[in-house]
Amino acid sequence: MDFDKLIEIIDSYDSINVKESWGYIEISCDINKRENLQKIKLLKDYLSDEGFPNSISIKIDNARVDDDDLDSYLEDDTSNWEININKIPFFNTGYIDVRQNFFYSIEKFQEWLSGLSPFEKENPFHKKNNLIINGLDHVILGDKFKIIPYKFNGNIESFVIGESLPDLNRINEVVHSLTSEELIISPLSFVYQTKSNNETIISILNKLASISLSASIVNEIKSDDFITVDGIRRLNLKLFDDHDIYKKEFYNDLLKVVKWIYEEKTITRQKLFNDRISLELDESKTYINALSIHLKNSLSQASQRYNFVILERKDKYISELKDLLKDVRSQSDLYSQKIRTLLNNLLRDVLAAIVLVGFTIFTKFSDNLLLDKISLLKYVFYFLAIYYVLSAIIQAIVDITDVQVSKNEMLYWKATTKELIPEKDFKKHIENSLKDRKRSLKILYPTIIILYLLLAYTCYKFPIYFHSISSEKTKKEKINNDKVSKYRSQQSSGSSGR
Repeated sequence: MDFDKLIEIIDSYDSINVKESWGYIEISCDINKRENLQKIKLLKDYLSDEGFPNSISIKIDNARVDDDDLDSYLEDDTSNWEININKIPFFNTGYIDVRQNFFYSIEKFQEWLSGLSPFEKENPFHKKNNLIINGLDHVILGDKFKIIPYKFNGNIESFVIGESLPDLNRINEVVHSLTSEELIISPLSFVYQTKSNNETIISILNKLASISLSASIVNEIKSDDFITVDGIRRLNLKLFDDHDIYKKEFYNDLLKVVKWIYEEKTITRQKLFNDRISLELDESKTYINALSIHLKNSLSQASQRYNFVILERKDKYISELKDLLKDVRSQSDLYSQKIRTLLNNLLRDVLAAIVLVGFTIFTKFSDNLLLDKISLLKYVFYFLAIYYVLSAIIQAIVDITDVQVSKNEMLYWKATTKELIPEKDFKKHIENSLKDRKRSLKILYPTIIILYLLLAYTCYKFPIYFHSISSEKTKKEKINNDKVSKYRSQQSSGSSGR
């Protein structure tokens, strides 16, 4: 919708009274001017053409006028008239999450703006808005809003101030809210840049932005009248009151403080700053008041202390990281040691089986024992099969338990004695160091266990196979013996005949 056209029509009225807020505008006139009355129809037709026929209501001589009766009222003499325009239908611009609105009266805009609370959820500045203001001299550009002068034809500059400020979710992680009602702390909703000379609007925006910025660096907040700063001294005091002054310089300094605190290691920086500012706080005055006096000095001292703290923490971090790497190396060696141990045991057991079987076979042929008939061979190999299965199971249970216990011990001592490495970094080091070992363990360990089971199965089936070979051999020997006996019998018969 073209708000410039709408403002132009309203601006053409003479001697009108305006009441205006975010959601409506009321225009009235006590002077009977036919030119004004004719323009009522022009305004009505314009809103109908734009698709908002129900957004306007008209009263003439305190009586509600319908569309059909409007022409007849305009022809007669009237003592007063009133127009009410509902702005809410204009909010949708066609862009996602962006609303548009206008204020015909800059004075009414200033009055409405001064009554806003930066913490209320329904504050329109918490949503993206484009505002057309009649009487504004220059664009006021925020991270979530654009306040544009009526009939502005210039280029709107890009906004860069809010790029390094924390969002609502980040602030909620740092500042604890002690109220059951939803309290919004979002400096991004109010920070701005402008070349405007309108001191009233700038002063109000300074106030909204400064209050929101200040609330984002306290430790706890319950309401405007109760915040907690936990430094060297833990103090409860008001956040602001009507006597506080919000200068542009103070707003810019607050921007620097918030950006510095939320740039990195937020908890550490917040603690250092609040340690310093808590020494300067007067509980009989507001937090905003103390910041306006001691902010620069507190930021300077906190920055210097931060440099020393970070150097000290770096040394401790490197030392702790070395200890962690030693633990990880021990854990890594444990994985590989278990694989090597299991493989050595496998080779040892295979060698023992070969020796046992060889000794058994040697005994069979040397002593001419019919082991297959007395079932001794079967018992030996069945026992060997059971041994392999039990050996694989016991070794697997012991090794898996050993690895898990070692891992739990490392995690326990990390939680007990380590204070400087974040949990996320710790897990990252563990995963990157051990992932290849874990992969090899998951592949090789089951493979070796399968080999154990194959050996057990072979030992279980070997007596049956050996029995079949022995039976066939015995059968062949019997046939050969029969042939020899028969041949000898024939020779004996021949000798007797001669």
